[in-house]
Amino acid sequence: FGAALCALDLDGDGAPELAVGAPDQWGGSMRIGSVHVLFLDAQRSVARAVNITEGSAGFAGGLSSEGTTGVCSSFSGCQFGRALVALPDLDGDGVPELAVGAESDHYVGSTAESSVRAWGSIFVLFMRADGSVRTHSKIANGLSGLTYSDSHVKDFGRSLATLTLDGAVTLVASAQATNPLGSGLIFLLTLGADGAVTAQREVRPAAPKYNDGWGYYGLAVLPDLDWDGVPELAVGVQACTGGCIMFASFSGNADYYDKDAVHIVSLDATGALTEDSEVAWPAASL
Repeated sequence: FGAALCALDLDGDGAPELAVGAPDQWGGSMRIGSVHVLFLDAQRSVARAVNITEGSAGFAGGLSSEGTTGVCSSFSGCQFGRALVALPDLDGDGVPELAVGAESDHYVGSTAESSVRAWGSIFVLFMRADGSVRTHSKIANGLSGLTYSDSHVKDFGRSLATLTLDGAVTLVASAQATNPLGSGLIFLLTLGADGAVTAQREVRPAAPKYNDGWGYYGLAVLPDLDWDGVPELAVGVQACTGGCIMFASFSGNADYYDKDAVHIVSLDATGALTEDSEVAWPAASL
C-alpha cells in the first residue's frame, strides 16, 4: 500500500481525491494488486474509501493466473497499481480518467519461472464520481492500438506520466528491453476518447548501458526548460556499467551504485529525442 500515488478530483468539489497503489495486494491465491481511492475531508482524514481490484468497484480487467497467454505471471502476480497517473476527461463525461500500470500482466511463454516474460499492460479506467469504475480499456502489446517495434520488451507500465505533445494528451509509459543491453525505453502514447492508442512513439536512450533501467524506475514531467514549446522529462536511471552481472556480489563493484543518475530528456513536438543530459550521483553534489 502506497507504492504509487496520484491526486484527481472525481466528484468536482475542488478537493482532490487520493489514489493509492497497492500492487502486492492478494486476490484469491495470487498478488493481483489494487488501487484505493481515498476521499479526504478537511481534517485530512479518510471520509470514504473505494478499493478497485479484479471484480470490485466495477472493474473486470481479466486479471488472473490461469496459465494462458495474456494473463498475469504466476510467479510475480499482476502488479496492478504499480504505477498511477491522472488523465484528463477523455470521454467528456465530466470525470477525469485514471491510468494504472500492471507491469506483470499480459505475459508470454509458459508458466515455468525461467520462461515467463511479462509484457505488461496499462489500464485506462473511466471513473465515476463515486470512485468506482464505469468502464476501462487495456493497453498492451497487440491490444488497444499498441504494437511493440520488437519482441524484446517487458514490464510495460512500470512508471507513468502525462504531457501534451502537439496539442494532444500523451501518456508516457516506461518499459524494459531484454535486447541488446537490457536498457529501458519510454513509450509516448496518444490516446483517443475511448482510451485506445491513436499514435505511438518509442524513445530510447542515446547511449544505452547494460541494465541501466532508463526511465523504468521513475518518470516526471518538467516545465519547458529550453523554451522550445515542449516540456522536458526527468528520467531515472540505475546504470550497471563495466560488464557487471545481475545477482553477482556487489563487492568491488562501485560502478553499480556510482552510476545512478537522473537524465533530463528533451523532445521535439513529435516526441523525438533531441537531447539527453545526465545529472549523476555523486557528481551533482548530492
